[in-house]
Amino acid sequence: MALVLAASTRDWAEVERLLKVGSDVNKQDRSGQSCLMWTAQWDNLKMVRLLLERRAAVDLKSNHGVSALMFAADSNARDIVRVLLTHKASPDEKSRHGMNALLLAAKNGAAQTIRVLLEGQADINAQGAGGMTALMYAAADDHADAVQVLLDHGADVNVQNRDRQTALILATQKNATLRARHNFAPMVEYVNGVSHLPSVLDFLLAAQSELELQDREGKKALDYAGGKAEQLLRSWPNRVARLAAALEASCFSLDFLRSGTCAQET
Repeated sequence: MALVLAASTRDWAEVERLLKVGSDVNKQDRSGQSCLMWTAQWDNLKMVRLLLERRAAVDLKSNHGVSALMFAADSNARDIVRVLLTHKASPDEKSRHGMNALLLAAKNGAAQTIRVLLEGQADINAQGAGGMTALMYAAADDHADAVQVLLDHGADVNVQNRDRQTALILATQKNATLRARHNFAPMVEYVNGVSHLPSVLDFLLAAQSELELQDREGKKALDYAGGKAEQLLRSWPNRVARLAAALEASCFSLDFLRSGTCAQET
């Protein structure tokens, strides 16, 4: 127990001392956390390597079913995530709350950690609590970089959760909630900084999000969108048509997408 306590308080000198005298590296505290779990949570790569050398078990779980890999992913400790995956940590195991490492990373917008997990063969479309996917979490919390990484790796953009919400519906719904709660104009700065919703919507639409899909309440993404978000959704079919025409005419440019006129035309 002393070893776990030392790790939980980040007393790394004491951790090293206890390891040298043969303390049980896999001892768990009352919450079920091991020394490796605490060390992963605190993002101490050097100590994680030392614990693994002492045969720390990567598959132990806390009382809530959280593994060292999940703690590392939740802390955006991507180097530790990579090391744990190398030591055969399972990327798809879920906690008692239905979360796995990829879902936690996506919820936090940890794009680089997401990339590492996907390289480690994490199931990109795994559904957690309520049927939520990593893409849904990233889109709902306005994490544009995470959304882009997930889509680049082939995330299914039209999966629906238990409330039949898609990533697109969740993105527009979250923006609508923030605007109503804080009385801010759509798609401008709000409580967590500058909104990345335009980028999120662009990524989701470019990945062929279905605009006609409805949630359990019978609402579409357009029903939640407002202001510029609504304009973006309504203009998308026309923008796609212009893109197709641009590619056919070998005249791709932003001006062509906006006006439909090729700068090369005379």
